[in-house]
Amino acid sequence: MRDPVHLLSLLSVVVTGVHLALGVYLLRSNPRAALNRVFFLLCLSFAFWAFGFAFLPGAATTAEAWLWFKISAVGWTLSPPLLLHFFILLTHQDGLLSSRWSRPVIYGPGLFFLGRAWFDEVGVVDFVPTRFGWSPFYGEMTPAYVAYLAFFSLYILAGFYLLTRHASRTDLTSEKRQARVIVLTGIPVVAAVVTSGIVLPWMGIRNPPEVSHLIVLVWTLAIWNSVSKYKLMVMSPAAVAPNILATMADSVILLGRDHAIVTSNDAARRLFSKSAQELEGMKVSELLLENDPVAADELESFLLRDGNTLEISYKRPGSEEVVLRVSTSEVHDYHGQAMGEVLVLRAATSEKKAESDLRYLATHDALTDLPNRSLVQDRLERALGRAVREGSRFAVLMFDLDEFKQINDEMDHEVGDLVLRLTARRLTNCVRGIDTVCRLGGDEFLLIVEDLQEFEDADIVALRILRAFQAPMVVQGQSISVHGSMGLSTYPADGTTVQTLVKKADLALNSAKQRGRACFQFFSPAMEACNRERVSIERGLQQALRMDELHLVYQPLFDFESGEVAGFEALVRWQSAEMGPLSPLRFIPIAERSGLIVPIGEWVLRTACRQNLEWQEAGLRQVPISVNVSPRQLREPDFVERVATIVQETGLDPRYLEIELTEGTTMEDLDSSLEVLTGLSNLGVQLVIDDFGTGHSSLARLRQLPIDGIKVDRSFIEHIAEDEQERSLVMAIVAMASNLGLHVVAEGVETLDQLQALGKLDEMPVSAYRCDRVQGFLFSPPVAATEVPALFARSESDFEPFRSIRRLLKDTAA
Repeated sequence: MRDPVHLLSLLSVVVTGVHLALGVYLLRSNPRAALNRVFFLLCLSFAFWAFGFAFLPGAATTAEAWLWFKISAVGWTLSPPLLLHFFILLTHQDGLLSSRWSRPVIYGPGLFFLGRAWFDEVGVVDFVPTRFGWSPFYGEMTPAYVAYLAFFSLYILAGFYLLTRHASRTDLTSEKRQARVIVLTGIPVVAAVVTSGIVLPWMGIRNPPEVSHLIVLVWTLAIWNSVSKYKLMVMSPAAVAPNILATMADSVILLGRDHAIVTSNDAARRLFSKSAQELEGMKVSELLLENDPVAADELESFLLRDGNTLEISYKRPGSEEVVLRVSTSEVHDYHGQAMGEVLVLRAATSEKKAESDLRYLATHDALTDLPNRSLVQDRLERALGRAVREGSRFAVLMFDLDEFKQINDEMDHEVGDLVLRLTARRLTNCVRGIDTVCRLGGDEFLLIVEDLQEFEDADIVALRILRAFQAPMVVQGQSISVHGSMGLSTYPADGTTVQTLVKKADLALNSAKQRGRACFQFFSPAMEACNRERVSIERGLQQALRMDELHLVYQPLFDFESGEVAGFEALVRWQSAEMGPLSPLRFIPIAERSGLIVPIGEWVLRTACRQNLEWQEAGLRQVPISVNVSPRQLREPDFVERVATIVQETGLDPRYLEIELTEGTTMEDLDSSLEVLTGLSNLGVQLVIDDFGTGHSSLARLRQLPIDGIKVDRSFIEHIAEDEQERSLVMAIVAMASNLGLHVVAEGVETLDQLQALGKLDEMPVSAYRCDRVQGFLFSPPVAATEVPALFARSESDFEPFRSIRRLLKDTAA
């Protein structure tokens, strides 16, 4: 018994070492894979089995033999549950492991029998000497031994069942072969293990000796081989790296510590037109040096400074230039030391072109192809920088098309777009290559005219642009007359910052439009003062609406035949808390441009209606009250509905509301005006054309509108007493309106001579018509609401000038 360890023991030691090596190898290939960890534990249990039987035969005593037998029990009790767990993972039956009781159920019986083997017995009751050393002696079939045999058989059969079922269900050939190899190898191995380790010893046959711990190595090798061959994802990344690299579209090069090429993928070989053998061993910078020394130098510098990303332009063989995005990452060994670098080169030519196209679209106007607002700031900053460095001058020119909205409304937006394209072309043709033309949006353009010798040179450019727009544009076979207004500011005379120059050019543009359009204006300090006043008034108007600073006054209209009050015109006034009383001529145009005229006009309409109703309820004679409506209000899509709401809320009979509209407003867009005026007329509201004679109305167009009266503009009344031609013109207007059934109001009557001239219109040979109503300071200025009752009383007395109207009537009758 004390002889040296014989051949059987040596084989057992070798098998122990092989099991440990297989387990460690697969575990190190991918420690995170659960399959690898379970396989390692399985090999460890087999190693315990073989290790125990390596020293059991040569034990000095039976007590020592029992110790080695207990060590081997770790293998033959825990290997069945480990095998089952391994097969569950291999066949993707993860659902069997989802419960928290899964692992206790799988490993519980094995741990139970391990405890029995250490502290009681599982079949073996003693050891007998043989020529191969100590051999286990099995006693009677105890319940524990029968239970172990059932446990062993059940677990092995369950594993075989999982493998065969998976092989029949999976559509992957590799997994079918894997399962078949394990099953077909396992069946004879298990049979041999049972025969050698259980059947023969139980029958008392000691020759040959028990070699079950040696036989199981055959199955371990089969399992290891099938997993390594058919389930690559549990292997090391290095094992599958060649397959991954071959499928990558990017060029991948592995560099050594000296930046020499170790290996590369197919994409890298195609990029540099070289084979794997030609690339191997070359310095990567030498690779680029052959065709593009500049790119080679950039790459070498990049690698030396340990950069992460680089973008280079590389000329490929054949003069084809590509943009390469280069990225690197270090490769470390198991000790964490850098062994080299992985170089990834991605061809980014198409991406760069796409990026360039996107940048162009973001900075250029899609319609005109000019730089857009987002690029203007950059161009202005560059122009300013050059001017500062070189001591030169430049001009900022704001250009805006006149009446462009009318082109869009009367024709269509397609024509408007073509006009904008032609405008861009004309503007570009008027400047030099060093100058810039930008479209800010809509019909507004900005020009940067650089390197001016004198400030007057900007005049030349502006005059050239005006001449360019004198010729009509031919769009879709139509000849369209298009003009524009311009505002100019110059550096350094008008400012030294981009924001200041643009602001002042915009102020000059507004001044040019107010002058009459189709002209240009240089910035002047007076414009800035006007702008400050405009901003102050606009801000004050917003406050006036909130603080109730607006109020109405009422100018009466008188009946020409009786001299009695025939109506009132409501006029808005503003008593500013900061600026004092302001004339409507100052704040109404600003309210129009800012859009504040809409809420102001609505307030005027509501207040006037409410006041007229109060007069009527106080017992005064019912007369209409007229309210001026701005073009901006008329363009509001719900204007008619707003008027209807106000009339309904105030309770005023719509017959006693007159809405005055300027002649230009109604004739500018006749179709739209007709729709709105028809809606108002259907409400029962009276409609009057104000300032008649100053626009471009024709009799035919006037007849299309549902109007009730006209007001002859004060410019015709001003010289009617001394100018026979003016009287003839007023007579013609009165005659035309009377024939159309419209009442006529003469506004701006300020002298008795004007009144007498109006009274003698029927003495002229072609007409017997006179005005129906008169209005002016001769009779009454605008008065407060509280003065209206007294005004009614005065108009019915013999007080001048009301008596003058009746005297005129009497003299005419005589």
